[in-house]
Amino acid sequence: MGLSLRAREIFALLLLSLCIVALSTAAHLYHAQQIVWNATLREADLVARQIYEQCVRTLSRPAAQSPRDILSHDPDLRSLLDATVGYAPWLLYAAVVDNRGVAIVHSDPKREGEIVPPQPSLRSLVSDHPLRRLLGTARSEIYETALPFNVNGKPLATIRLGIAMPLLRGRLDDAFWYTVVLGALALGAALVVALGLSSVTLKPIRKLAEDMERLRQGDFDVGGGVEPGDEFGKLAYQLQLLGKQMETDRTRILAHGKPREVLASVFPVLGDGAGCAGAILVVRDVRAVAVSARTFQSLIQYSAQLAALGQITSEVAHDVKNPLHAMAVRVAFLRERIPNQTPDVVRSLDVLEREIQRAAAVVDRFMEVVYPSDLARAPVNLNPLLQELATLLQAEWQAKDVVLTTHLEPDLPAVKGDEEMLRRALMNLLVNACQAMPGGGRVDISSELEAEALRVTISDTGVGIPPEDIERIFKMYYTTKTDGTGIGLALVRRVIDLHHGSIEILSTVGQGTKIIVRLPLSLR
Repeated sequence: MGLSLRAREIFALLLLSLCIVALSTAAHLYHAQQIVWNATLREADLVARQIYEQCVRTLSRPAAQSPRDILSHDPDLRSLLDATVGYAPWLLYAAVVDNRGVAIVHSDPKREGEIVPPQPSLRSLVSDHPLRRLLGTARSEIYETALPFNVNGKPLATIRLGIAMPLLRGRLDDAFWYTVVLGALALGAALVVALGLSSVTLKPIRKLAEDMERLRQGDFDVGGGVEPGDEFGKLAYQLQLLGKQMETDRTRILAHGKPREVLASVFPVLGDGAGCAGAILVVRDVRAVAVSARTFQSLIQYSAQLAALGQITSEVAHDVKNPLHAMAVRVAFLRERIPNQTPDVVRSLDVLEREIQRAAAVVDRFMEVVYPSDLARAPVNLNPLLQELATLLQAEWQAKDVVLTTHLEPDLPAVKGDEEMLRRALMNLLVNACQAMPGGGRVDISSELEAEALRVTISDTGVGIPPEDIERIFKMYYTTKTDGTGIGLALVRRVIDLHHGSIEILSTVGQGTKIIVRLPLSLR
């Protein structure tokens, strides 16, 4: 779209605020109008009850006339009808009519003796669906409330009150404009907050972009004065360490006049189009590489991950983490400021907050792959861990006809490592196995002791993996799932490498997949 990062952030915040304010305004408007309707109905019922009581008092007096004549000539009843019409601005008329609809007493004396045409019921209108009620107000300009009363067990008359809808709409218009003004103020506040948040959140992004540009041009003095605090601070600190290491390596290599044997790794940097915008060259002195081949391969993979991270860091950090934080703040702000929240509004806010937390968790998993963690070197018993994960997933996947079975060799020794990291890695493998069987199937989990390692095997009867994909599934951002992120299996591979273990995949398309994880009994 050609928009800057700040413009995109402000647009996202305003769009989210607009959706929430629109829903809240509609709910508040419905609630306010419902209050007006119910209040009008209660006032009409009270007026009808007062007229009813006056009729009862009038008929209780001794008289030789018929009840109809008594009511039509009672001055107190007529005065009460006149007073009620003058008291309630929305009341068009008040009348006492007989069973044929002929007015015995009417607030307009000229209409006494005439038939008062029946009008739609106000009570039915109030209890109707809001949309049908809106259409109902357009069909009729007058609605009625009716209260019948009997004499000696026989129906005598009905008290009918006419409510003028044009006069009642004044109350509804007041509620409407109050709600609109409140929504406009909320949007204005959202705009101010969006401008402030964009200024604050973009500052570390600009600093990181400048450091990356300086590093690209060969200036290795980057990230100065930054402490590894939050995610941006950690990334800037890592860039600073990387710059110092690159400067040291270049100085060491160029300081010797004779030829030296070096290890060079080239990582292409893709541009916006199909071509290559540049390349990252990593040169290492072979004599300085004093690690095993597997560990060195892991380091190369991690360097490739850092290179990929350097390409997308600014977009990922800004377009995901900070907008999520800003959204969470705005949801909390709206939860506190919206009065009289309806269940739909509360449910919508809960869904927004839960989805924001889920997205933030995905970003946290991404950061775990980028930054190496220190292992908690403690004994870990894998059998109870595997049994716990199998029980947990069985409860979740049983409804999808997935069966998990365990074959765990008893009395296995513990491995040394980080239990939480191993739990997440094994959980990821088990979930992938379950997801590979959309029509149901079986997942077998086994453990056994080998020479100097503990072997864990996870087998499924799923769709299998094509041979050309087996070598690529552990690469960062590679995924065959429509909703996958390409981070999960990369995290698994890194955890296994940090424990000096190995992972092997055997798969046949259409028959299933077997994943073998080997962890050494001692962590060197």
